[in-house]
Amino acid sequence: MTIFARKIIYIMKTLRSIFLAAMLSLSGTVTGDNFAYLTISQSGSDTNFEVSQISRITFDEQNMILHLTDNTTQQLPLASLSKMFFSDGNQGIAMIQPQQGKIVMDGDQLRLNLNEGERAVVYNLKGEQVFRANTSTTFQLGRLQRGVYIVRVGNETRKVMNR
Repeated sequence: MTIFARKIIYIMKTLRSIFLAAMLSLSGTVTGDNFAYLTISQSGSDTNFEVSQISRITFDEQNMILHLTDNTTQQLPLASLSKMFFSDGNQGIAMIQPQQGKIVMDGDQLRLNLNEGERAVVYNLKGEQVFRANTSTTFQLGRLQRGVYIVRVGNETRKVMNR
């Protein structure tokens, strides 16, 4: 690679960093205080950060750096950054948190805690029902193909990922 090509690549990376920093500073009217999460999309996957856990965001030549309230940092390469946005957390279907509610993940086991008269249903992303129960039960996710599933117990709906 020639020196000229290396300089062009360096300039492009620097301009991208400056552009991202300018866009973030210009959007000062939208503060993270009104939102629960900052979502970063990189190389086709999303990573969510709780806004309350971010003390500040800085940039260097190659990375966006999230400074967290526990005095750690997360470096996210700018080269793979495709988008980022704030959300209030009420959009979409929440991922299951361990040991919480009627729908509980424990390893690859999905525990469904039903009240009297409730039913549990598991759907794939095509909308096809892949499992149904009328009583509390434990379901092995390993029985299903890898992917994302929607689980509904009564009026509680969550998404689960079978890896």
